[in-house]
Amino acid sequence: MKTIYKYPLSLVDRQDLSLPRGAEILDVQLQCGQLCLWAIVDTDAKFRSDYVVRIEGTGQGPIPFDHRSSLLRRTIQQRGMVWHVFVMVEGK
Repeated sequence: MKTIYKYPLSLVDRQDLSLPRGAEILDVQLQCGQLCLWAIVDTDAKFRSDYVVRIEGTGQGPIPFDHRSSLLRRTIQQRGMVWHVFVMVEGK
């Protein structure tokens, strides 16, 4: 069965997520001040895939990863700061 799940994120440089294989990343946004990722997932999936969420602040220096390989890119603003969120499949 496919359904939409929400995954709370932390505002850190890198975090790893394990989602059901075949998950479709929909969006990353702030909800009531909490950074969240939404994905369509197959709740019957027997295997999982690893994803990496990278967050970079505007003007913080060189990006330490290949941003072109990201599945999703979003820009969010919180507490006067601008953050750029990249979601990638682990190992790519």
